[in-house]
Amino acid sequence: LPWRGGPGIAAARLDLLRPVVEPILRSHGVPADMVAVILVESGGRTDALSPKGARGLWQLMPETARRYGLRVDDVQDDRVDLFRATDAAARYLHDLYAQFGDWKLALAAYNTGEANVASAILRAHTQDFNELSNRWMLPLETRNYVPRVLAAAPSLAQSSAFEAGLRRSVATTVFAVSNR
Repeated sequence: LPWRGGPGIAAARLDLLRPVVEPILRSHGVPADMVAVILVESGGRTDALSPKGARGLWQLMPETARRYGLRVDDVQDDRVDLFRATDAAARYLHDLYAQFGDWKLALAAYNTGEANVASAILRAHTQDFNELSNRWMLPLETRNYVPRVLAAAPSLAQSSAFEAGLRRSVATTVFAVSNR
């Protein structure tokens, strides 16, 4: 369980990680408050391993980790490396935001995969996370995951301020990505 040792211990672990993680997130145009993903995913434990095979602070799946340049094999697993895994997770979060244009959808895709979110959007004819959630177009885990991440970061809790602040933080990056 990510909360092994209790939520207070997980929050203390996260506070120790912030000085390293937040600058890496910001360097990729991802708001520093996305550090909350670590709290929800792993409780700040580098050794966290999910039954599905996700590993490390960011709970990256092997295929996603490899897509972002991490080595995952019998000899080495970069998903447990604080710097490499954070860099990969930041780039992945950035790319998800560039793809979906919305941080709630980006978080949903981080949890259930981009193909599942894209499919839900096509089936429901909406890009509104709350609507997708209310219509049960996303898995229950994902419907619960996004609000948990938002609740774990105080400044992410105010959704409109969150969205406005995040758009500013990645606007130039998203523009560059969309004009390839």
